[in-house]
Amino acid sequence: MSEKHPSDTAYPKQLGSFLRAHRQLLTPQQVGLPPTGRRRIPGLRREEVAALSGVGLAWYTWLEQGRVVVSKRVLDAIAMLLPPQRRKLMWCMVGDPAIRAGLTDWAAVARDPGRP
Repeated sequence: MSEKHPSDTAYPKQLGSFLRAHRQLLTPQQVGLPPTGRRRIPGLRREEVAALSGVGLAWYTWLEQGRVVVSKRVLDAIAMLLPPQRRKLMWCMVGDPAIRAGLTDWAAVARDPGRP
């Protein structure tokens, strides 16, 4: 039986905060959507991310809220909306418990332009 890494209990919420922060940083134009009028919030809407990645809105919402853990295939679809270097960073964070243990605020990592 494998021992669960202490950071794994926070993993769903941390991943959700990372995805939410990136959603707020992306513009519709960056993902191929036409520019729209003024938005009440910055970035993409949850509905847009869900539609572009082929994930149900409820599932995407729950993922951002840290209420579910989804398959690699679902994360692949969502990750395709991220810039390549950010996609790589996400997979490093998701795939390596040691990296997860060293990160307490995934949203801050997402907002830090100095990170790859």
